[in-house]
Amino acid sequence: MSWMSQSTPGPVPLGQPSSQSLYPSIPYSSIPAQSIQPPNAYQQPIQQLQQYHPAGPVQYSYPSQQQPGPSSGQVQVQNYQTYGYTRQSVLQPQPLVELQKEEDPVYGPLGRARSKVERALRGDEEVSPDLADSLTAPVGPGMELYVTTGTPAHAPFRLVRSTPLPDALHQELNYKNVSAKMGLFAEIERAWFTVDNKLFLWDYNDGRDFSRYDEQPENIQAVGLVTARKDVFIDQITHILLIATASRITLLGLAFNPSTPRQLELFYTNFSAELPSPVSCIAGTPGGRIFMLGTDKDIYEVEYSNSPGMFWGSGAKVTIRNCTSSSKNYVPSFLSWSVKEGVAKFVLDSLLNRLWTLRTTGEIEQFDVSPGKFELKHTYRHLGNLLAQRGVVQQATQPGAKIVAICPITIRESSRFGLVAVTANGARIYFDNTTANATVRPPSNPNYALSDTSLYSSHTFIATQSDNSPTPATRLHVFVPPPGRLTSPRENSDRLENGPLQEQMVEETIPSEIWAIAEVPVPAYSYLLVPNTGRLLSALPRQLNSEPRQFLVLATSGLYFATMPRPLDMLSGELEGDKDRAIANAHHAFGKMQLATMGLALGATSDMKNQDVASAVGQIMTFSTPPIINTGTAGRTVIYSARHEGLALIIARYLRPIWGQPITRLALGRQILGVAEGSLLEVQGKLEQLRRYLDENPFPRIQAEGDAKLAWEQEDISIASLEMLIKLAIEGISFVLLLNDYKLSDIIARCDPQLQSTLSGLTYQSLLTDTLGRDVAKRLLNALIELQIGQELSIDTLSEILQQRCGTFCQPGDVVMYKAEESLRRAEGTRDPSERQESLNESLRLFAKAASNLAESGNKLKDITSRYRALHFTPGAIGLVLRCAVDLDPEDRASDYVSDGQHPNDPRKVAYDRRIEQYADVAEMLGLYDEIFNKATNTGINVEQAARERDEAYLIVLGSQDKLFHYYFYDWLVGTGKQETLLDLDTDFVESYLIETPSAAPERRDLMWKYYNRREEFLKSAHALNELATRPK
Repeated sequence: MSWMSQSTPGPVPLGQPSSQSLYPSIPYSSIPAQSIQPPNAYQQPIQQLQQYHPAGPVQYSYPSQQQPGPSSGQVQVQNYQTYGYTRQSVLQPQPLVELQKEEDPVYGPLGRARSKVERALRGDEEVSPDLADSLTAPVGPGMELYVTTGTPAHAPFRLVRSTPLPDALHQELNYKNVSAKMGLFAEIERAWFTVDNKLFLWDYNDGRDFSRYDEQPENIQAVGLVTARKDVFIDQITHILLIATASRITLLGLAFNPSTPRQLELFYTNFSAELPSPVSCIAGTPGGRIFMLGTDKDIYEVEYSNSPGMFWGSGAKVTIRNCTSSSKNYVPSFLSWSVKEGVAKFVLDSLLNRLWTLRTTGEIEQFDVSPGKFELKHTYRHLGNLLAQRGVVQQATQPGAKIVAICPITIRESSRFGLVAVTANGARIYFDNTTANATVRPPSNPNYALSDTSLYSSHTFIATQSDNSPTPATRLHVFVPPPGRLTSPRENSDRLENGPLQEQMVEETIPSEIWAIAEVPVPAYSYLLVPNTGRLLSALPRQLNSEPRQFLVLATSGLYFATMPRPLDMLSGELEGDKDRAIANAHHAFGKMQLATMGLALGATSDMKNQDVASAVGQIMTFSTPPIINTGTAGRTVIYSARHEGLALIIARYLRPIWGQPITRLALGRQILGVAEGSLLEVQGKLEQLRRYLDENPFPRIQAEGDAKLAWEQEDISIASLEMLIKLAIEGISFVLLLNDYKLSDIIARCDPQLQSTLSGLTYQSLLTDTLGRDVAKRLLNALIELQIGQELSIDTLSEILQQRCGTFCQPGDVVMYKAEESLRRAEGTRDPSERQESLNESLRLFAKAASNLAESGNKLKDITSRYRALHFTPGAIGLVLRCAVDLDPEDRASDYVSDGQHPNDPRKVAYDRRIEQYADVAEMLGLYDEIFNKATNTGINVEQAARERDEAYLIVLGSQDKLFHYYFYDWLVGTGKQETLLDLDTDFVESYLIETPSAAPERRDLMWKYYNRREEFLKSAHALNELATRPK
């Protein structure tokens, strides 16, 4: 597909003069209001930092209403709108928290903490923009696209060590008239070398060990390593090693296990075929497709299969298909003619199944290589003219316009750009995935003469340039966006717009010729991606969950290891010198909230007994603007301090690997652990370190007045919520790991289908912060205990583990209930009276410890009391219910409700009603004991036992210290016509009952004076009679 012209500002027809402005103006009205507002109180300077001036890591500037001129260096072909960004930043003020008396003491704070974590996660996603958005953002006047690092500690790319080639390899390479090549297989931690017909695989981490293969007589022209197809080879084989000579290609099986990287096994196969052309490059997709570039400038695909029913390898079949020539059939080399034009290079984007080619004519082609396809999608032509029009070169035919390297841009960086082409003078052309459009980025130095070993990988551009004076050497020009490019202006200056791409420049020198550069591959875990985009989080958000990026540079002089330090590594390294300057530089480069986050990370992971470290961390945490109360159109809001936001950020980043992940996943029809045990332990370990640090170094409480006092109170409430989340997350992970230890799949299989369905969709976020998670956890625990009891196993050990590891999260009272159930069953099953009594007493003791859990179960309590009555155990039948009533309302809100007049809309009525239900059960049982006694008296059977049980029941009731129950009990006595029984009672509550609840009802009106009269308190009796006589009718 050719370039397409558009009438709107954007791409111009390539090869034609353009009448459009290369730098369209930016209307003033398009600038968001936030970018031109004056600083507010949130941007108050940090007093301790004023005397120190950063060494100038990066100078940021932003779009204005002025038209950027050519001096800005930005060359743009396609104008994009802003995609997927909210202009309402998470840095906006937050509503004030009003604590409610009826708030759940656990899940109220957890709900607030959840909102803080979600807010922090969204903030991390906001500062991880699509590469296309950054490249096409307008450039403000005077803004430089390339800057140097202001302080050595913040250098984004460093050569850290080197390993010389083994002597044996040197000897092979030093022979005269040899044909030698070398490259990197970073995925198996090997460098490869070919010397004539010999292939060497060097274990560069070991430094000495290498393998040799020389089974073919012809010189090796190319080698490749691709993923093995599982439907062809045994499971042990993970890769296919392809060795191409001038006339034949051979496929070897290779077994590599990352857990034992020093071991490498090669397997001979019968897969081999004659080549239609010598090849220069071999690459493959994760699905097992193999592509080669022939010296005839065509792309070939290697297809291999193993006939069913054959012995391994005996039915091997290899087919080579020409993908780009008009002739699709194999033409023997002696019949083919020289091809002057065709494919010069190709690269694969394995995530999107795209193959990109650079043709000898300078054109770029994009092919869809999804399974079963090889379809041309777009062709990008006249790139030299494009560069000339954009002022990158003066003429399209200049050497500087030649494309020397092409590198895929995966969806981890951009959903729109798919390839970057590097020109000899260092310009970069970014190609759109879905249209024939491109964006040009000018070079930092138009005089570069780059080589084809230049590499672009995930926002990092490593340009290589040979330098043969006075001795052969190669310069590395490395370009990396500053980690704090977006966070620093947002946090320090309240500038919320994501500005244009700015890159730091670093230069290194390798004292020889470079053969290959590769980034050490690491898994792109889903939690390191922006949700719903597949885009990788930027350096700051992912630094606590990933190691520094590593690069390998293979040169004639050896292998060089390079690292890209994380911002945390930069800060930690600079703190070894001038701490004040280090903190000031980090504050300026990354932002105050990021600085607080890294300070907490250092405190949690460092030895705080080291005075230098403790002092540095303490300084970082004190360099924090205070919280403030903001009054605006949305009412009164709070802007939290940097230390608060840093705490929310570190918790969010520690929890990110599990936060949105499911507790379980389906495997072979059974639910198993959704997140690997190792990952759970890693998250838990980080949170435990943070919890320990906060326990030993609590945030100080600040005394203030007015709005400042309110702001600090709001911050304290929020911090307490976040600390509770840390504690519950640690315990929640322990609970999940415990279930896994006790065979999680078996436990879930015992649960009802509804619970299994709920669990299959439950995430760790819900488990840790929602009442739904609490309920699911409780039911899972019940299933575990029932499983233990069903297998006649003791649950004492389980109870102790729960108490130690997750006492707050999973209510070990549930385990106590089951232990009590065991004792009750033992009492029901024994015939020994002493054993029965001992078991009953033990069951009551345990049930009393779990009274609040038991009261919540409703029917369970009724069942237990019924069984106690059947065993003639009155303390259990009556006393347990009274205990449950009290534990249902530990703060005695029901009594306050009665004292305050029992308003029907009072939320405390709930507690009152629940206690009344328990009292009604007690009264019902008293009635049963009375009925049994009366029946025994009338029949003369078991009179003594019935009397003993009835008297014991009343003694237990009268011994209660629950005032509210006594009042209910007295009402019940009156209501059942037992006024005389009431008058005979000697408790602490009868007199207050009669005084506080006067009644003119016939059954109540004479009780007061009779009560005093029976106790010979005649004066009080007379007063009661007088009040009764003078009371209005």
